[in-house]
Amino acid sequence: MSIITSVLPQTRCLPLHHVPYITTLPRRHKHNASASAKLFEDARREEQVEKREIERRKQATDALLIRQADRNWDGDEPIADTVLRMLVDKYKPLRSGAIITADEKLSKAAPSIRVGDTPSDFLSSPPELTLEEAPVTSMRLLAYPEIDRSKPLKEQPLLPAVEGHRPWHTSFTAPSHATASIRLGNIEPAKSGPSPSLDEKARKLEKDHRKRFQTAFKLEGAKESVMEHRLGDRQQKRAHANPATMKGWRTLVEERIQSARVQGLFDNIKGRGKPIVTSNDEGNPFIGREEFLMNRVVQRNGAVPPWVELQVDMESAIKSFRQVLRQAWSRRVLLVVTTATPPHPLDRITVDYITHLRDPEWEEQERSYHETALSEINSLVRKHNAMAPYTARRALYTRSVELERLYKESAQEIHEELVAKLSGKEYEPRSSPERGDEDDGPTNAHGTSLPSIGIWAMFKELFTRRRRA
Repeated sequence: MSIITSVLPQTRCLPLHHVPYITTLPRRHKHNASASAKLFEDARREEQVEKREIERRKQATDALLIRQADRNWDGDEPIADTVLRMLVDKYKPLRSGAIITADEKLSKAAPSIRVGDTPSDFLSSPPELTLEEAPVTSMRLLAYPEIDRSKPLKEQPLLPAVEGHRPWHTSFTAPSHATASIRLGNIEPAKSGPSPSLDEKARKLEKDHRKRFQTAFKLEGAKESVMEHRLGDRQQKRAHANPATMKGWRTLVEERIQSARVQGLFDNIKGRGKPIVTSNDEGNPFIGREEFLMNRVVQRNGAVPPWVELQVDMESAIKSFRQVLRQAWSRRVLLVVTTATPPHPLDRITVDYITHLRDPEWEEQERSYHETALSEINSLVRKHNAMAPYTARRALYTRSVELERLYKESAQEIHEELVAKLSGKEYEPRSSPERGDEDDGPTNAHGTSLPSIGIWAMFKELFTRRRRA
């Protein structure tokens, strides 16, 4: 036997490791080779080449699967796993094996019935099994694969693999030593009541007693119902289903209105028979509806913010100050005009003359009172401005501005009072928005109250003094 290297001329182009073919053949003479032997040899070689190619592709595929299975988690699920999971969720795999009903299982192994079990029986540990009696599925007898220290632990299987096993192939099998436990309920016996009397007379007395008790109960209930009806403690309400349409709601509202009208609930309504009081701000387009309603609620209930209360106090203080200032200036002007002017030229005094009339002596005399009163008013203004919004803040009051206002606004009133006194009529002061309903009387420069003196009494006293002089 010798090693002969032969390359057939009809072989296809193969990889380098497939082209040289080494075989062991018996030494023969060239005239002994036949065509059939050559054909068989070619077929055998082609089969070997195809088999090697299939094995190579299988090894490459297995290596690729291993690399994909062992790759690190990058946060994204592979598309293949996603598709497989979706298919399994959509089409649940069927369980293999025959379906055994519960009745069939109970008929094969009838459960044992225990009577009078206590909770301690259920809490007691199960009987220990010997190694021979232990089921095959016991964790103590599972054949775990040996751990290879040369490979990392994450690459080693924890449980032995089963060829072709899938999760849906798993089924629960009860251990052979487990038996069904059925416990009968402990039903308490019924309480034994008094035995019915067989005596006809006793049964009749019991029946009469029950009838009298029911009659007394009905009479008591009727008495309470009459008392509640007379006192009006209970109002019978009929249950109405909620209407489903607007027409039904309108009908229900109309019924309630008519019922209230019959009961007289609309007889004592405030403002009945009078026109509805409207506000100018109701149609103001620059005031929102919510703001208008809120202001009206605040005005009606008297619940005002702190700065509004301060504003009321401030208005009252400035109103009182101007009223006292007007009274003092009126008395001063009448005194000066009547004493310095003869009676006849008094008719020629005009409103313009009184408006431009000034008295530095009176201003200097009343300066301390004016400054003290204005300082108190300005303190209220500062306190008000600290809490009020920007649009509701007020400017401080000054003495010069208030005096100029006094000279302009009181001239007409002083002139009317002077004309009335000269004509012998009693002067009635006009109602002014700055005049209060009550007159607290004049004050001097120090703020103390003075006795109230009428104008006619003042003129009478003045003329009496001049005659005596």
